[in-house]
Amino acid sequence: MEQITLQYSNWTLLICLIAGLFYGLLLYYKSRHYQNKSRWLTPLLGMLRFFTVATIVFLLLKPLIKKIEENAKTPIIALMIDNSKSMASKSIAARQGALPTVIQPLYEQLAQSYQVDLYQIDQDIRQIEAIDSMKIDGSITNLSHAVEYISEIYEGENLGAVLLISDGIYNEGKNPLYAQYTRKSPIYTIAWGDTTRRKDVVLKQVLYNSVAFLNDEMITEVDVQSFNTSGDHVELTVQKISNTGSPILYRKKMVLSDPQSLLIENVTLALTDVGVNHFRYAVSPLNGETNKANNVKDVYIDVLDARLKIAIVAAAPHPDIATLKQILERNKNYEVQIFLQNPSSSELNQLDLIIFHELPSQQTDMTGIIDHMNRNKIPRMFILSAGTNLDAFTEIQDQAMISSGNGSVNNAQAIVQGDFSSFTLSPQLKDILPSFPPLSAPFGEYKLKAGVQVLLKQRIGNVETDFPLLAFSDQNRIKTTFLFGTDLWRWKLYEYAQYDQIELLSELLEKTIMYTTTKEDKRKFRVYSDKKIYAESEAISLSAELYNSSYELINAPDVFMTLTNEDGTDYPFTFSKKDKTYLLNAGRLPRGRYTYLATTSFNGEQYEAVGGFSIRETQLELYDLQAKHNVLYALTQKYGGKMYYPDQIDQLADEINNNDHIKPIIYQNVISRPLLNQSWILALLVSFLTLEWILRRYFGNL
Repeated sequence: MEQITLQYSNWTLLICLIAGLFYGLLLYYKSRHYQNKSRWLTPLLGMLRFFTVATIVFLLLKPLIKKIEENAKTPIIALMIDNSKSMASKSIAARQGALPTVIQPLYEQLAQSYQVDLYQIDQDIRQIEAIDSMKIDGSITNLSHAVEYISEIYEGENLGAVLLISDGIYNEGKNPLYAQYTRKSPIYTIAWGDTTRRKDVVLKQVLYNSVAFLNDEMITEVDVQSFNTSGDHVELTVQKISNTGSPILYRKKMVLSDPQSLLIENVTLALTDVGVNHFRYAVSPLNGETNKANNVKDVYIDVLDARLKIAIVAAAPHPDIATLKQILERNKNYEVQIFLQNPSSSELNQLDLIIFHELPSQQTDMTGIIDHMNRNKIPRMFILSAGTNLDAFTEIQDQAMISSGNGSVNNAQAIVQGDFSSFTLSPQLKDILPSFPPLSAPFGEYKLKAGVQVLLKQRIGNVETDFPLLAFSDQNRIKTTFLFGTDLWRWKLYEYAQYDQIELLSELLEKTIMYTTTKEDKRKFRVYSDKKIYAESEAISLSAELYNSSYELINAPDVFMTLTNEDGTDYPFTFSKKDKTYLLNAGRLPRGRYTYLATTSFNGEQYEAVGGFSIRETQLELYDLQAKHNVLYALTQKYGGKMYYPDQIDQLADEINNNDHIKPIIYQNVISRPLLNQSWILALLVSFLTLEWILRRYFGNL
């Protein structure tokens, strides 16, 4: 329906009429040109001019033509189906039928009256086109995410109801009762599965560290839980799974004395192989046990041979030595030794970093040890004090010099330098470090060679000096760190007294050690995987970098990769390009060990990068197959729906069809357009003016 509306008061129409009338009377009233003509001519000409002027004035008021359109929005039914492995149990399917077969009639019945959107739920929520496209193989269930997703995605839509088909088992995310559901649409549930607790023994969990070091012995804790058992015997075994065999490392018989038992066993693993070690913990099944999938758990431990061996070589015992050893050994990557005399050549060759405390001294000649370290590119750190022989210090290195020292010290507090770029400190450390107690810094004139970077400078009293307190040098591929002051133990005690921790001092020392020991990577082609151990439910992602001769990032050539699993099956991929690097999302892959070979070519040179990772099976879904219908019932009670069982699907369809709140919504759209844009208006005005001109011309010339 269309109607003409004004942007001004309706009284303005009177102005249009008055203007037309005034103009018509002014032009033709008592006009002598047409006195001798037909009596009808003058009134006709006046009326034509009246309508023309009145119409033009009316159009100047910018009238609009409004059209109202009505559209009906069909209610949407969000049908969410649990896609996890627990929904596909053979025993449940035998009693209730296959999930797609049971749900399909409900979908077809609702689709006759509503827009039915299908979703499958596991660790993610995805919209699907048809029920029979589901694989029902999800390894994780996150019901709270599904509820919140539906609430967000249908904001402003006519969501009639939410149907959730699930067994109520969730093993990721929070309880769906506490999800943020902001819609007023009711939630109905179809309770799948069996709530009966059957005879079962479950290898509930294995507590272990996912990262360890070569030749460590790791104590793992195994929790075995049983249901509806009494006096049954089971055997716990631990195997090491590898390509060369799967020997049993541990075996023990256990008695399930109570109907519901929880047994805890400690198993020690010897980690003798570098890389990802795969161990399989298993409990023998019981007679009459239906769910045997939860009797096994696979454990993957990344064994590193990357422990840094650090030596603290001191002129004499000092509280700093204990402070350094205690803080550094909090990091399992560090193995710290203390020497009160110079290490031998064989001992030096096994070290990754040497920290010299108050050395060189008057009594210790360090020329030989420094020469050996220079030949083998061993990083070092000097902690200097008033007792350091500064002349000898200048002779063994040329990056930092202190002259005019007289054996006295300055009490120097730290000032953080904002232009230091080799690594970053946390904002909290930057703020608090200047308030730490002063260190005992050697008195004298400091001079640093060009290229030495200063992280901390000295504040002596209230004077901020240019003297370095903590500085770093990288010359001839040898990294050297200088701490011009002792009494680090004061910083440790101060932080513990003020904040009940030593995390900030630990951060400073760890980042200092990490920078000093990090070797420069000169490879022009590098490939990285986000993890060494992925869960089966995770997407595999890798990145690659290619450098030109100037070590500038480029990504002009293509990069190809082949993933190979334990069975020798190859998965070829091509990296995508982003900015100046390469990215690859390989999606989800079956569990097992994988190696990769990445190749590219640039300027006639071929480049390769190799590596590997492991994918562990996610076994959460099969640990407990007892359905949690109480969760589904509570969800429907909270959000105004009802819970039904698979044999009550027809009742659920009737309930939705008879719900007066699930109805189409009528929307009115108002479309406005200017009346002046109508071509017939111009034609009408031209017709009036043309007719008036013809009459005036014709009768005026008679």
